[in-house]
Amino acid sequence: MSKTKLDYLHKLALIAYSIDEKAAKQEAKTKRLQRMSELARAGQKESKEFKKLEMEFNHTTVTDYGNDMFALREVVKKLRRYKIE
Repeated sequence: MSKTKLDYLHKLALIAYSIDEKAAKQEAKTKRLQRMSELARAGQKESKEFKKLEMEFNHTTVTDYGNDMFALREVVKKLRRYKIE
């Protein structure tokens, strides 16, 4: 059974939700990093909050959008067959 335009749009929505979820996590992480910076500027590097944040950001982490972007490109490629306005 071939997929319809609606099937591709549904898959596109799922991919968008996944990307949005990762972006929200990245935004929350950025806010915690900004808080850590505020504490450092205020001279509170010995506080419990700063040390907790420092432990969290001591290790490099990367938000990987690779699989989502690959899936997005595949769906968009299929959707190009349809005229969407």
